[in-house]
Parts: sequence; structure tokens; C-alpha cells
Amino acid sequence: GGVRRLRESLRGMSKDVALAAISSPLIFAMGDVMAQRMETTRCQNEKEEGERLEFKAASLNLERTMVVGSQGLLLNGLMLPVFYRGLDHWFGDTTKQANWRMGVAKKILATQVVYMPVSTALFLLVTPLLEVLVGTAGRRGGGGAVS
Repeated sequence: GGVRRLRESLRGMSKDVALAAISSPLIFAMGDVMAQRMETTRCQNEKEEGERLEFKAASLNLERTMVVGSQGLLLNGLMLPVFYRGLDHWFGDTTKQANWRMGVAKKILATQVVYMPVSTALFLLVTPLLEVLVGTAGRRGGGGAVS
């Protein structure tokens, strides 16, 4: 029945989790580096209109980038593959369905309605806590991950 189908859907998941656990922190961290660059440029443009700002690696808040990267590990590396396997359990494997478009639409809707609000709330709540733990809160660029 249902328990056997759930076990089958969770089998072999370690590969998915491992791939997501490696790639997600890197993608989140790259996004934070780009956000810090844009924040620095915006702040400089507000001060000196028309003068171009050179972004220096030394001005990068690495602690903040590590905090945001760790969120990638938590939210997309660990939680998202499990959520996707749950969708396969509830809606079936869409690659094996004749009417796969409806299955895909249901999974997209479930992701937007269930997973995204939870992951966004966790990001907004956990990031400031992690920033306090590593001491980046209040420093230039420290709290900008969630602003």
C-alpha cells in the first residue's frame, strides 16, 4: 500500500540529497555575492552620482555569504529533495503518466502553495539568527541578506 510506495519513493534519495547539498549552498552564496555587489553599488551611487564604484573582494562580507550559503544547504539541499519525493508519493511519478501535464501542474501548484511560503519564512527567520551567531548582524552588509 501507501507505506510501501513511500519507501520505494525514498529509496535512492541519497544521490539527490548529496547533489542538492553540494550545489545549493554554492548557488545561494553566489547570489549573495551578487546582492552584496548591487548593495555596494547602490549605496555608492546614492553618495556620488555618476561616479563608478569598484567592487573589491575585501569589501565582501564572507560571514554573511556563509550564512546565506548555509540556508541553501538547509532549504534546497536537505528539505527540497524530500519535499519533491513526497510529491512523487502523493501525485505519482509524472514521467510515467500518460497525462503528465496535469501531474506536473499539481506539483508546481503544491510547491508554490506549500513549500515556498515555508522556505521563505524559514529563510527570513533563520538568517538573522545565524547572523547573530556568527557575529555579522549590524556590520556593513551584515543584515542585508533579508532586507
